[in-house]
Amino acid sequence: MRSMRVRWAGAAGFVLAALPLVLAGCASSNDVELFRRALALSQEGRWAEAERFARAYVLKHPDEPGAHYLWGRCVAHPNPQFALATGEFHTAQQLLLRKGELGLIGTEMTPSEFEAAIYQEMALLHMRWASYALDLEIPEALIYSRFSSALDNARKGLALTPESSFLMEMVADLEGMLELQKRRPFRSRRSGTNV
Repeated sequence: MRSMRVRWAGAAGFVLAALPLVLAGCASSNDVELFRRALALSQEGRWAEAERFARAYVLKHPDEPGAHYLWGRCVAHPNPQFALATGEFHTAQQLLLRKGELGLIGTEMTPSEFEAAIYQEMALLHMRWASYALDLEIPEALIYSRFSSALDNARKGLALTPESSFLMEMVADLEGMLELQKRRPFRSRRSGTNV
């Protein structure tokens, strides 16, 4: 499971790597630097530092879908702020729908690729919540619903980018996990008892 998390995090980082390339023509040089710092720090896994820069960029560019996506990623790692991350991902989606364009990152990825990346992050966020819930011995029905939500998001992302081997693997893994759960209950990692 850990190697899949690393691959999933790497795939999301790849999506973000293109963002600074198109910022120069759309924002001041100070703003470009804020975003580049946030992006670079997030790619290094320095999430707390990246979050400060991403938040500052969002405050200056509240209508920028990519800014909300990056801030959402920052607060989703490594100790997720679930509500804030979910809100930022939803804001990025709504801005994309309302504006009908990506703005600053539009020359580097299509709206479908961007939306697929958001669904991927939402799927990962649901999976993290479920992982924490297993440790906290949350009732099985709640855990099952989070894995189901993760699968729904992964499928939506895959529908937008059907060539994504990353999302194909995520869907297959989640389908397998949910099928296995139907046959036997989840087990708490802490106590080893059925949840």
